[in-house]
Amino acid sequence: MACSGNTNSPQTEQNINDGSECYPQISFFDADNNPYTPSSLQYRIDDITNNLPVVPLTSLTPAQVVRVVVTGTQNIMNVASRLRERRQVLFVVGIPGGSVRYDDSTYSLVRKVGTP
Repeated sequence: MACSGNTNSPQTEQNINDGSECYPQISFFDADNNPYTPSSLQYRIDDITNNLPVVPLTSLTPAQVVRVVVTGTQNIMNVASRLRERRQVLFVVGIPGGSVRYDDSTYSLVRKVGTP
């Protein structure tokens, strides 16, 4: 499964099975819908249900389209009694010209019935 986002468009939140790898993807467009490559790019992943960091702020090579691999180990739910936890991939985007923008993609981890 993939979880994807576009920096300028609302997105439908996807469900990812607990412990499964996923691939958040983000593409960059300016206000006129022209593609561009950021001057810098970082990301972090947080468990926003339990307010816990999953992946610290990490640099990426800027490109017009970027895909992050979130491993199955990083997608293990933090609280065993929950059936669902929300994750946020936060992108820190350096805009050509010097400003910074924060974009995110969110998804839900879901525990399959009958799994520990």
